Amino acid sequence: MWTSRGVVSVPGMRTACYTAILDRKGECHYGVGDMDIHGRISPQLVERLSSEVQSSRLVVMDGNIPEETIKCVLQLCKDTGVPVWFEPTDIRKASKPFHSELWRSLHFISPNFNELRVMAKAAGYYVNTSLSVEKNEGDQILEEASKLAVSLVKHIQVSIVTLGKLGVMVVRRGLADEPLLSSPTQKKSETTIYARVYGVPHLHSVVSVSGAGDWCGSSKNIPSINSSSTSTAISHLPVEATIR
Repeated sequence: MWTSRGVVSVPGMRTACYTAILDRKGECHYGVGDMDIHGRISPQLVERLSSEVQSSRLVVMDGNIPEETIKCVLQLCKDTGVPVWFEPTDIRKASKPFHSELWRSLHFISPNFNELRVMAKAAGYYVNTSLSVEKNEGDQILEEASKLAVSLVKHIQVSIVTLGKLGVMVVRRGLADEPLLSSPTQKKSETTIYARVYGVPHLHSVVSVSGAGDWCGSSKNIPSINSSSTSTAISHLPVEATIR
């Protein structure tokens, strides 16, 4: 059921806005934004809405909110057994949950390759910083992404990594035919790690490469992960759109 109880209007503050500057190939060069309002999403606001958080099937948050608020959400969800999906948003914000041990309570992450490297480094894993999706061979990128995602998935249930023209890599704990998000009564193969790359057809026209993780984690895609196998859930994601 939709509720507006968590929607807050702050007098004198502006709704967040962001303008990405893209080239003719859809590559994002820089962005201009007004994000000050995100700082008002405070731990106190989360605590005020704690009953809604505790009764949720899944909590989705991104890297725009303050680090202390992220910690508050993770602690609250850890205490009540509510899974959390973290969308990093930007390489400068991707490490926020990893500055405390609470990152281990994340259930989903949806980084791109560069954000994945930031996350893995913050978690204490070695990262090959010389690799680039644009400049290196696909096999090298896939090998590095797999290595880093597997390291994180030893603690996080599911990593959905967008890899530009290479597609989407899913690394998860559990078998391929098990739901990505299972109910508390469903048994899962916790010791098994499953990984697969879902490629995409060649695109003749790329409008924008920005926002792939946001689209993967958007609310319209969440229902497909509730009861579907990995392949079925990913097939419901509009993969071509996720790499634009």
